[in-house]
Amino acid sequence: MKMPLATLSNELASTARSVDVGLLHARSVDARFLRRLKTGAVCGNVHSVFERAINIQDTVGGLFTLVCRDLDNGPNAIVVDVAGFGGTGVTVRDPVTASPESLRIGSRFAVRLEGAAGWHGRLPAYPRSERNLRANLCFAEAFLSRLGEARGVVGNRRDESRFSFKVTALLERRATLLRDSMSVGDLNGACLHAKSMVGLGPGLTPSGDDFLVGLFAVLNVAESPCFGWLGGGREVVVDARHSTNAISYAVLTQAACGRVRESIARLVDCMMHETPDRVLDPLHRVLAIGSTSGADLLAGILSGFEINLKVGALQSVS
Repeated sequence: MKMPLATLSNELASTARSVDVGLLHARSVDARFLRRLKTGAVCGNVHSVFERAINIQDTVGGLFTLVCRDLDNGPNAIVVDVAGFGGTGVTVRDPVTASPESLRIGSRFAVRLEGAAGWHGRLPAYPRSERNLRANLCFAEAFLSRLGEARGVVGNRRDESRFSFKVTALLERRATLLRDSMSVGDLNGACLHAKSMVGLGPGLTPSGDDFLVGLFAVLNVAESPCFGWLGGGREVVVDARHSTNAISYAVLTQAACGRVRESIARLVDCMMHETPDRVLDPLHRVLAIGSTSGADLLAGILSGFEINLKVGALQSVS
């Protein structure tokens, strides 16, 4: 029998008081994941804890994430109305259980799901006219060159580390080979080059993975010239589990199915349908992701659009 909301709130609040933590509230939840949570069949353990996010490994091998309120929606993510998780006392391997009304993190706190908005992350369709996309691509490439200079695919020639310099050069080389192969329709070669980037580079989510997430987002844009190439990315990630870490693998597999965080989907949409002045804010928001991830994500997104324009031009004259 479904517990009345008032009774549930009192029970959770009582539990929270007994362990000296508060009852937290979910602002929004990935709608697909929320349906699964509502079954009460989700359980697992805390995988990793950061100030602004807690990653949880469920019993079926997947990852889902609690993020604080200043972060955006994303696949398998719950946006919690809290400034950060630093004072919660949550530790790795704490048990996690779910009911249709709440998610409980060991004896630390509970997240109330009632009233949370469902987030439906969808990528837009490719435009009939590429005029805005061409203008925005030039604008975004200049933006990335000016503000996105960081380690990884984008490169940072001022880095004093010889190792970092070599990794950057390798990433740039493999990204170029990937772009060149896709531009001429060599999908077998492109798949090999893409696989060679998995797990490569610095960052919690390695630079090569971030580049591929951006690229996969564009490959999953319906009606685009390259829609579905490399299976949207699934052909690349099929053997990637042991080539990168669990967090990055989860992001890659979601992106290969066209599921990316809200800020990335918004940028993809604006790149195709808005004018450059409307693209600036989404560019800044993606660039701000992580310490190095944003620039590499942007590089992958822009590469995907560049490839689409080249392939579309070839298709129009064939």
